[in-house]
Amino acid sequence: MTHTGRHWPSGSVGTGRTPTPPTRTCTAHDPRTLGCMLQTSSPSRAPPRWPNSAPGTAAIQFPLYSLRPCRDDHRRHFMPDPSPPALRPREVGGLGLWLREWTEEDLPVMVELFDNPEMDRWTPLRSPFDMAAATAYLAKAHQTKAESRGIHLAITVEDDQPRGEVLLRPTGNPGEGEIAYGIGPQYRRQGLAKRAVELMTRHGFQDWGMTRILLRIEPANEGSQAVAASAGFQLTGDAPVVRERKEGPFTLLTWERTT
Repeated sequence: MTHTGRHWPSGSVGTGRTPTPPTRTCTAHDPRTLGCMLQTSSPSRAPPRWPNSAPGTAAIQFPLYSLRPCRDDHRRHFMPDPSPPALRPREVGGLGLWLREWTEEDLPVMVELFDNPEMDRWTPLRSPFDMAAATAYLAKAHQTKAESRGIHLAITVEDDQPRGEVLLRPTGNPGEGEIAYGIGPQYRRQGLAKRAVELMTRHGFQDWGMTRILLRIEPANEGSQAVAASAGFQLTGDAPVVRERKEGPFTLLTWERTT
C-alpha cells in the first residue's frame, strides 16, 4: 500500500436520494457509461434511449456511489440501491476493475495478499499479517467508513477475487483527498495499480467533490513513482511528509492530481 473533505454524498446527484423507478428490469449493460438498460412498464417521464434500443426500453444512469451489482445473465449490471445512504456499500466499477468493500469471506485472501516482505517494506500494515491481523484490519476499515474518514476497497476483476486494495480518505484540507494502494505480489505487472488509482481518483473528483488528490510515496519506491506518473500525477514541491512505522520514521514525497 503506497502511502500516498467533503462528507459522503447522500444519494443521487442533485436530489439527495436514489430514484426508485416503477417496475424496471435490467436487460443489458453499457460499459461505456456504467448505465443499465432497464425495461420499464410505465415510466413517469420518457428518459433518453440508447441508439438502436427497442421501443419502451430506457437508459437510466445512476451515480457510482448509489450502484449495486446485478448478476443477471452471469454478468455485472447496475441497479439502484434502495437502502439508506449510510448503509450502502461503496462499490466502483470501470477500466476492467470492480472495487468493492472487503467482507469476512475475504480474510484468508487478505492474509495471502498482505503477508509478504514487499508489503512489510512499503506499507504500514502489520507484519506478520496473519488471520488475527486481517480480522483487526477489516474491523478498522469498517469503522473508518462508518465515521466517514475514508474507504478501503478490494481490487477485483470479473471473478471477484481480490488482487489488492485501494484506499481513499480526506486529508482534512478542503477538497483534498489521499489515495493509497497495495497489490498482491502474484498480481503485479498487470496494470492493476494504475487502473485502481485512476478509478479511485475519478471517484474522488466526481462523487466526493474533491479538487486535489494526493499520492505520498517514498523516494526509493520507483515502482510506485512510475504508477503515479502513468496515472497522471505530478511530483509537487510540498515539504516531505514524515511518518512512523515500527522500524522508525520514514519520509514521503507528495504527488498530486487536480483534474
